[in-house]
Amino acid sequence: MTAMNTSTRVSSRLSTAATTLGVLACVLIAGFTVWDKAVSAPPSGRDAPTMPPIDTAGLPTLGSDSAAVVAIEYSDFECPACGVFARDDLDAFKKGYVLSGRVRFVFAFRPLTAIHPSALQAAEAARCAQAQGAFWPMHDRLFHHQDALEESDLKRYAAGLNLDQNQFDQCLADRRTAQEIERWNGAGEVFVDGTPTFVVGRTIAPSLVRADRIVGSPGHGNLRSEIDGALTAVEREQMPR
Repeated sequence: MTAMNTSTRVSSRLSTAATTLGVLACVLIAGFTVWDKAVSAPPSGRDAPTMPPIDTAGLPTLGSDSAAVVAIEYSDFECPACGVFARDDLDAFKKGYVLSGRVRFVFAFRPLTAIHPSALQAAEAARCAQAQGAFWPMHDRLFHHQDALEESDLKRYAAGLNLDQNQFDQCLADRRTAQEIERWNGAGEVFVDGTPTFVVGRTIAPSLVRADRIVGSPGHGNLRSEIDGALTAVEREQMPR
């Protein structure tokens, strides 16, 4: 009888221990999953770390240079969430903020080459198209065909946009184009862990932006909230005292 009771108690304790370990394992797995998602796409805005002004010289832009508020998108042409923003949200963002002259939108190259092997050359293709005044049409082609970013595809998109093919091909083969993208990429990696990441800030000098808030989620609502807050702050500053 005593042996049976002992056996029952041991079995019960083992069962309890197994359950506890199972719960802990689930918590740990969930925690790592949330952490991974938080790094690649934090769900809401946060204050930008103290850093030097961001130099946007040479980067593709939309909107008025005199706009007080600037939104910089750090993006990767092979990033699925970046594609969703480009295809589904950018037009609405332009209509709501950019075309009115209230916000300047800047595209910053941030190819995550460790996980997206085609991202760097796709960024080079966009830069080469920019040299011929066709960055945004190439931007749209790349994001609408994220599953086709081989060199032959990039050259085909250039032909479809009626670019000077020889000039485009030479630019794509020029190591200096890759170095330029890598320089911008290096500047962004200091504070941009994943893509897309949006920096909302203020123009403090031609091409220089003071970063105020960072939005890591591709959700248009989060970005809109931060933009509205920045615009409200500008309006308050301009009110007569």
